Formats: sequence, structure tokens, C-alpha cells
Amino acid sequence: MTSAKTDFLSTEGVRELLKLTNRQFVGWDAALRDVSGQTTDAGDAMDLWHILSYLALQPGLKVEKKLAFGSIKIASLKPETIRKYVAKAQRLGFVATIDSMGSRHIHLTSTGAAVVADTMQQWIGDFGQIQRTYFSAQPDGITVGEGHS
Repeated sequence: MTSAKTDFLSTEGVRELLKLTNRQFVGWDAALRDVSGQTTDAGDAMDLWHILSYLALQPGLKVEKKLAFGSIKIASLKPETIRKYVAKAQRLGFVATIDSMGSRHIHLTSTGAAVVADTMQQWIGDFGQIQRTYFSAQPDGITVGEGHS
């Protein structure tokens, strides 16, 4: 690793950002548990995040079921993994399968939308604070500050 990269990783702002990123996934897991009443393994929480956040990006918060299990790429998940976590998300009440006009869709439920929205609002606030505290935007990009506001 180059000295510049090592120096960058050693800055207070980057270290705080790494700690915050790790805490965010703990928060995501807690949000899933609070809403569903069930605990999830760390890997399950990440795969559920990929499924639910993917649906949150889709028009109408839904995708045709055959596309979700076939041609759509969700992170690096394989179709069988997508199937597994869609089923789990459905059991937890985060997604539903809807039949509409001759096709089946996987739809983000209001519960699923709420858990993603609440998590994103928390992340935006937390990451914004890190950005304001440690980084300043410059015309040529982001530069590392030393804890200025």
C-alpha cells in the first residue's frame, strides 16, 4: 500500500467513518429485529439489505418476480440466494408477492419501506455529521480535514 493510502486511512476522519460504517450495519440489524421481532445472522442482514434496498429503487417499489429470480443482478447474489432471501423477507413481512394483470410482482410492503427509509434517514444524519466534522468539499474533490466544522 502506498504511503498516501496509509496516511489517508490513518486520518481521524477516515477512522471515524470506518467505525460509523460498522455501526450502521449493527443498526440495520437492530431495525430488522425491532420490526420483525426476530434476530438475523449478520450475513442474512446484509442479503436482506440488498433485496429490500433493490426494491426501494424500483418504480412502485416492485419488480416482476420472474425478473428478480432471473435476469436482474442484485449485488453479487445468485438467483437461488435471491429466492431464499425474498422468501425470508416475505416471512418477516418486508415483501409481498402480488398478482396483477397476469403477472406476479415482488413488492416492498409498507413495513419493508419503513425499515429501509428509517435506516436511510439515520445513515444520512450520521454520515452527514462525519462529513461536516472531518471533510470539506473542494472544487477538485474531497479533502481530509483535521476535525474542523
